[in-house]
Amino acid sequence: MSTLPEQARQATHMLDRFGLLVSCATKNCRALAVGGLFAAALLLTDVALAQSDADTCRQGSGERAIAACNRAIAKYPRDASLHLGRGLQWIQAENYDRAIADRTEGMSLAPKKLPEAYNIRGSAWKIKGQLDKAIADFTEAIRINPKYASAYEGRGGAWADKEDYDRAIADFTEAIRINPKYVSAYSGRGSAWAEKRDYDRAIADYSEAIRYDPQYKRAYLRRGMAWSEKGDADKAIADHALEAVGDLLVPQMREAPGVRPARASAGGRSSLTRTVS
Repeated sequence: MSTLPEQARQATHMLDRFGLLVSCATKNCRALAVGGLFAAALLLTDVALAQSDADTCRQGSGERAIAACNRAIAKYPRDASLHLGRGLQWIQAENYDRAIADRTEGMSLAPKKLPEAYNIRGSAWKIKGQLDKAIADFTEAIRINPKYASAYEGRGGAWADKEDYDRAIADFTEAIRINPKYVSAYSGRGSAWAEKRDYDRAIADYSEAIRYDPQYKRAYLRRGMAWSEKGDADKAIADHALEAVGDLLVPQMREAPGVRPARASAGGRSSLTRTVS
């Protein structure tokens, strides 16, 4: 079965072809033209409905988006973008097995390798605890796009989950080099430093995360734990208090000079990757 873009081109071709026959001389010719135009109009209507479902599949969220994906895929089962879109919807619905299946199908149908597809499937593997498969997917995403910060951050989280903190730090550092305001990469690297008992570096990274996003509560919590390990109870208590009431303090904190929240990755949707950040 053709893909959605192919069927749209087919309908347009039919309109062009039969439109030229409308002015022909014979009755049979004109009847053929009218019948052809009617068929083309029906096809275009079908394409328009399918396009609406495809747009909802790729850009919507929740059960409505998944239902739209299902309808679109039923008509165009070989459209890679629809499988990739539904895979993302399944991840948001926390159905990681279906997410992996759809991302895999979409990747097999895509005309070229897409780093985003590997990155998102890697995130799903990571959440399921399949760390070697996650690392393989993140590595492939990086091979395709060496400047893909989100893939470095995701792989760093997977290395951390495997307790390989040196590799984790290296990947988080590369993510930060690519995107110096990558909040969750700072937090992830801070956690890796903390696991290595280098609490000064951990605190410095958590502080950078907070500087770029004062609402990032996890950084307050982790920094407080690092202060506690260093024996500074006052600073630990202060950070835990800030973590507890952070939402109330954010408006005032954002008025501080140089504070510009930035949690999004330069390379992709980092929220899909659960790291040690």
